[in-house]
Amino acid sequence: MHDQAARLAVILHADVVGSTALVQRDESLAHNRMQDAFRRFADTITSHEGEVRELRGDALLAEFKRASDATAAALSFQQQNQALCDAIKDPVVPRIRVGIAMGVRYLLMGSVRKSVNKVRINARLIDSANGQPVWTHRYDRKLTDIFEIQDEVTKHIVNELSVRLTKKEERRLNEATTRNIDAYDVFLQGQERVSRFNPIDNAVGREFFEKAKRLDPGYARAHAGIALTHFYDQIFGWSADKAASIAASLEAAELALALDSELPHVYVAVGSAKMGSRQFDEAVDYLRRSIEIAPNYADGHAQYAAVLASAGKNEEALKHIDIAMQLNPHYSYIYLYIKSLALFYLRQLEDTLPLIEDTVLRNPEFDRPQLLYASTLGHLGQIDEAEWALMEALTLSPDLTLADELANHPYKRQEDKAFYIEGLRKAGLQ
Repeated sequence: MHDQAARLAVILHADVVGSTALVQRDESLAHNRMQDAFRRFADTITSHEGEVRELRGDALLAEFKRASDATAAALSFQQQNQALCDAIKDPVVPRIRVGIAMGVRYLLMGSVRKSVNKVRINARLIDSANGQPVWTHRYDRKLTDIFEIQDEVTKHIVNELSVRLTKKEERRLNEATTRNIDAYDVFLQGQERVSRFNPIDNAVGREFFEKAKRLDPGYARAHAGIALTHFYDQIFGWSADKAASIAASLEAAELALALDSELPHVYVAVGSAKMGSRQFDEAVDYLRRSIEIAPNYADGHAQYAAVLASAGKNEEALKHIDIAMQLNPHYSYIYLYIKSLALFYLRQLEDTLPLIEDTVLRNPEFDRPQLLYASTLGHLGQIDEAEWALMEALTLSPDLTLADELANHPYKRQEDKAFYIEGLRKAGLQ
């Protein structure tokens, strides 16, 4: 057993931050720059005794025997890539996000090709201990059969690994949240837009979720998505009528719960809506339920951490955001933002600073991290930098005032609100 454990893989995953937006700006240039970045990364990985397992247009997967090699490769490449990105003068900048997972035994790899109404999926399950395939299969189906393919792949893997499922897990495996391929497609488009975290894309994302709901009125995740967009409007100050946004968020979340009370995403939506309406204890309860249903649901742990931080339980919030990062090693910048919040309210400002700087770098169009960055710098006495960060935030939200932030800030403890506002005051917000 010890020898087998020693051979478990260290997996490095890398993708391009905001790849869809880059392609929309200039498709040819974006593809060329992303391909160049991954070619350079592949060379770096090889030079650090790693092996590239899969390389496609906007993502890379590599395997290492030692975590130290994976870390060294990632740092070496990021330093090189940062210098190149800083030299680019147009907005098509291929910033690469890297995650490392240790102790991985099995890798699911493959490819998908779509042509008109047909799809071909090649799937391989690799044992990282010896590099040999445990199971391979090719699916040539109609695009409308995509959900059946997903079910088959999952069941094949469960069978091959002799995983024993509980009755509830078996039932969930045999259920789908929708069988409408068009509803599923527009739902995914909505998810991508909402993940950009700005008011325009949030509204566009909600339109996609509304369309998914019209295509399949029983699609609980579409209703949950609608609830979250209203929650973001309210909590980030994007709504002209906050009371209406709170009400719409609660209504959509409760409808999602009525449609599917065993779906963890639904409990995330309900808990978030409760947080938006300042029902902190209920919010914590609903988010806890989401990870009880799905203990490996990374986004559930992340949002649970956000709600815990809003309720003043920052030590526990750090625990769950770290779990989320372990479960999803190629996590988005929003995970960093949540961890930054918890550290900030624990007054661990020196630890907050590098995380919130990274958050701002990953998505400079999201004003919330810019404001937290300004407040952190204000408290640290770095006033020139704080004023600059505040100016960046005000470029995104030019009408923002201290009074707005005090009203929008979704935190239970008054001392936490006061600490945040005082940092912004030091940065120069009026």
